[in-house]
Amino acid sequence: MKHKKRLAACLLTAALTVSTLCTGAFAWNTPTKVAHRFADVSSSDWFCGAVQTAFDKGYMSGTSNTTFVPRGATTRAAFVQTLYAKAGSPSVSSTNPFHDVKSGDWYYSAVLWASQNGITNGTSATTFSPNANVTREQLAVFLYADAGKPHTTGSLSDFADSSRVDSWALPAMRWAVQNGVISGSTSNGKRYLKPLDNATRAETATMLVYYTGGIQTKPAAISPTGFCYDDVSDYSGAAYAVVNNNIPFFTSADASTTSFERYSALDGMGRCDTAYANVGTDLMPTEHRGDISSVKPTGWHSVKYDIVDGKYLYNRCHLIGYQLTAENANKLNLITGTRYLNIQGMLDFENMVADYVKETQNHVLYRVTPVFEGDNAVANGVLMEAQSVEDHGAGVTFCVYCYNVQPGIVIDYVTGDSYQTSTPSQPSGETTATYILNTSSKKFHKPSCSSVNKIGAANKKSFTGKRSDLISQGYSPCGTCKP
Repeated sequence: MKHKKRLAACLLTAALTVSTLCTGAFAWNTPTKVAHRFADVSSSDWFCGAVQTAFDKGYMSGTSNTTFVPRGATTRAAFVQTLYAKAGSPSVSSTNPFHDVKSGDWYYSAVLWASQNGITNGTSATTFSPNANVTREQLAVFLYADAGKPHTTGSLSDFADSSRVDSWALPAMRWAVQNGVISGSTSNGKRYLKPLDNATRAETATMLVYYTGGIQTKPAAISPTGFCYDDVSDYSGAAYAVVNNNIPFFTSADASTTSFERYSALDGMGRCDTAYANVGTDLMPTEHRGDISSVKPTGWHSVKYDIVDGKYLYNRCHLIGYQLTAENANKLNLITGTRYLNIQGMLDFENMVADYVKETQNHVLYRVTPVFEGDNAVANGVLMEAQSVEDHGAGVTFCVYCYNVQPGIVIDYVTGDSYQTSTPSQPSGETTATYILNTSSKKFHKPSCSSVNKIGAANKKSFTGKRSDLISQGYSPCGTCKP
C-alpha cells in the first residue's frame, strides 16, 4: 500500500531505476557515447551499457580509435591488465616466476601484480600463457581471486552444462553465478554456462562491470520510460489496475523477431529490478521447474496464515514466469511476492502470453518491473507490460500494475514482517475488478482480452468496480474473455 505522501520522482526518463526511484541511489545515463565512438557498438546492443561503464572507468579501451571489437576474444594478458588498471596500476617489486613474460612486455607489471596478489598462478609454475584466450571459467577464477576467494553457497544445478566446469574452477563459477557476475545463456528452454568458451570482449566488459558494482549505462529499453508510480491508485480491492490505457511503454525500436531475455543486476540493497524478454517458443521450458528454495529475496519470511490460499503468505515470485523463459533459481528474477500477487495478480497475464506464443509461434515483448518505495525490502507491486510482435499487438497487448498485497494481512514493506488483522479485509460477496469498457457496443472486457486492442480510443474506458454494477448500467460481458 502506498504512503500517503506521494513520491515526487517519476520515470519520465531513464534517470533512475524503478527500484531506487525514491532514493536516487543509482543513476543511469543514456548509452550513446561509446555507440558514437565505436563503429561496432550500437546503443541497442545488449552489451552497450557494460562497454560504456568499462570505458568510462578506464578498465577497457578500444582496439582502435573507432573500434571495440565486442565479439573478439580476450587474452589472458589483456584481462590481467584490466584488473591491474582497476586496482590503480600500483608499483610491483616481486620476482617474475614466468619465463614467457618479459620485462619489456606491456603487460609485465600487470602479470607480476596478479602473481604477487594471488590472482594468478599461471598455466604452470613457470608459464602464464599471456597470448592465450581467456575462457569464461578462467575469467571467473580471476575475478574470484581478486575478490579474495570468499565463501560461496552458490549452485550450478540450473545449468545444463555444469558438468563441463573444471573442478579447479567450480568455487569461482558458483561464486560468479551467486553474485550475478555470470547469468549464462538460454537455448531451447535450458540455461548454459559455456565455461570453456572463449570470453568475448563484450562478455568480459559485462562480467567485470557487474563484479565492480553494476552498469552505469543501462542496456537500451530494459526499464520502461514514461511510467510514473504516482499515477497508480492505492489498492482498493482489485488485484491489478490498468496503466496508460493498457498500452505498454515499448517503442518501435524494441520490436524484434529474435528471442532474448535480460535481467537487471541487483541494486545496492540486493533487490531485483526490471526483467525483460522477447518470449518465443525457444525460450520456453522443456522440463518441469526445479527447486528454487535456495533463493531468499529481500524481505523474505516463511510465514503461514489460515486465511491465505495454500497457507503461505509469500511466494518466491518470478518476474518473468518459469513457463515463459525457463528460469529456475535466478535471483535476478525472483522477488518476495504474496500469494495474492502471484495468483490473482500476475498468473492470468502470464498464461495469456504463454498460450499465445504456443498457439501462434510468434513472439511477445514482455517486461516486468518491481516497484520498491524508498528502502522497502518488499516490492509494493509490479508493472507488467506485453505486446505481441509479429501482429503488432493484435494478439496480446496489456499494461497493468499488480498489487503486492494480501487481503486480511498487514505487511510491513520495509522488513517483510506481517500480521493478520482482527477483522480480515477479505471481500465478502462480489469483489471489485478492473475492466475495459467499449462505450459504443456496451461490452466490458478483461484488460488482457485481445478484443481490447480493437476498441477505438474514443470508445475505450477503464472501470474498476463490481461486475454487477456494469450490468446494471446496461453493459454485457465479452463472450471471448468472459469477465
